Amino acid sequence: MNQQEQSTKRAAIFQDTINGTNDPTPWPVTMWASSGDTIWTAGTARTAGEDSVGMIYGPGETIVHRNTIAGDTTRATESFAIRPADGQSPMDAMLAGIEQWNHRHPDRWDTVTTPGEYRMMDPTTGRPLPMGWSASLAVAASAAGRLDPNLLQASLMQNAVEHEPRPCVFFLEDNGYDLMVFSWHRNQQGLFDAMSFKHLQYDDLSMQVTCISHSEDMRESFPAKTMSDGELLTQSRVYRDEYQYWRERDGGPVVQGMTGSPSPAADQETESETPEPARHDGPERRHADLKSTLDRFRTRLKENLDGLNTTPPASGPDRNRGQRKTL
Repeated sequence: MNQQEQSTKRAAIFQDTINGTNDPTPWPVTMWASSGDTIWTAGTARTAGEDSVGMIYGPGETIVHRNTIAGDTTRATESFAIRPADGQSPMDAMLAGIEQWNHRHPDRWDTVTTPGEYRMMDPTTGRPLPMGWSASLAVAASAAGRLDPNLLQASLMQNAVEHEPRPCVFFLEDNGYDLMVFSWHRNQQGLFDAMSFKHLQYDDLSMQVTCISHSEDMRESFPAKTMSDGELLTQSRVYRDEYQYWRERDGGPVVQGMTGSPSPAADQETESETPEPARHDGPERRHADLKSTLDRFRTRLKENLDGLNTTPPASGPDRNRGQRKTL
């Protein structure tokens, strides 16, 4: 990449950060400032908690995050709260805080009118960027995918993981189509007190990764406690196995259709010697089965979270072993 291309890439990555694609915060970004490969974003906290870099905040506080480019994304490396003085605008307070805490004076800054839809100016053309860097990579991967569909699928699944809140544990099933993500929340004391679940799935036809089921955002709460990386992995695995148990029990052949697995389903014992014909259910049937699965899973999950029960369900052998990692 030449210098102009690097400048455009930097602006596109910053656009993703402002719109909440990279290392998102629990609140929308309302203003930003940048200098070199660093962008500061600010927003108002809605609830109390602790952010990804250890900053404890309360509801109503305006928190500034310092984000640094790391490859094709940014990562929050520092944060601080600002409290505008009488007659001082929030933007002036953020710029003063950057100078105080980071000893930098940004060369660009702006406010965000519509969170999630901000467009950076392309420093090369002077026009608004049509998309962020993440979407640009997806378009490029789509073009490459016409020659190598496996490359496209792997790229989009990796991109989906990169954009989930931290800390999280993810499970990628062997079929490569289903990605289950468990995000964990820390309170002001740094203890884990809530978890959210998301089931992402890759679709061959649309060439997109979509969310097909999820829990309410951080609504699955439990008594606050300390948890090591190993405990997060173990507990997430318990909930993943529980979800799979209800998914297989309620879905039957529908599950195979939902996962989009190119390989045939595992052999099952039946009373009839003749294999049962494959069932081609429409979207309405799949939606009803999935809703029933998720409702049952939520009920059982709530029971487990109350005591953080680590005993896995008696669902027989795990036929969908996946990869897991803590981020």
